[in-house]
Amino acid sequence: MYTQVGLTSFNSSLAKVTSENVKTLGLINTDDALIWQYAKVNGFVIVSKDADFQQRSLVYGHPPKFIYLRIGNSPTSKITQILRDNFAIINEFIDSEVESILVFLSSYKKLGISKAIFQVF
Repeated sequence: MYTQVGLTSFNSSLAKVTSENVKTLGLINTDDALIWQYAKVNGFVIVSKDADFQQRSLVYGHPPKFIYLRIGNSPTSKITQILRDNFAIINEFIDSEVESILVFLSSYKKLGISKAIFQVF
């Protein structure tokens, strides 16, 4: 089963974001370890709804950092909006030397509200 995974590079000093989907990188249907290694070597943050990356992050730490989207079935437009609305929080997370996982929880998904609650580990 294919779970959409995004790799994102943040440069907070320039407010620049580079994002790639594993599909466009030719990493679809590959082992999570390969995606993890690609992100680590190329300075990406993994953004995904896949809990396997959370486990990997808890075991190995960072890099790469992991943004875990626990927001249920959501269209790409809502995911994009959550990430944009929380850009400052994400930048703080990226700049942190001790935090490995940022979790966004959508507690209002049934109401169609894209506001997210976050946790940092």
